[in-house]
Amino acid sequence: MIDIKLKSKESLEITRQDQRFWLERWFELNRNSIFNVIILRWMKVSEGIALLYFNEIEMEIVAHIKTNEIISVGENIEIEYQAINNLN
Repeated sequence: MIDIKLKSKESLEITRQDQRFWLERWFELNRNSIFNVIILRWMKVSEGIALLYFNEIEMEIVAHIKTNEIISVGENIEIEYQAINNLN
């Protein structure tokens, strides 16, 4: 039973690394694009960190939003990609 759980954890980690790789690649290929997203929730309002739903790729992604506007949960906004934080 322990062996199965370890392999399951390894498999999950490999899946996450693979997903992150392709997500970074997709953003790099679409560097000059504007993305339509939905604010799902604020994780740290004071730092502008939110969970966003990207319509184009049907994924939820944590992002840092730089704006002076007040943005509410559930609001649709357009954002522009600037960089990916490579900290794991």
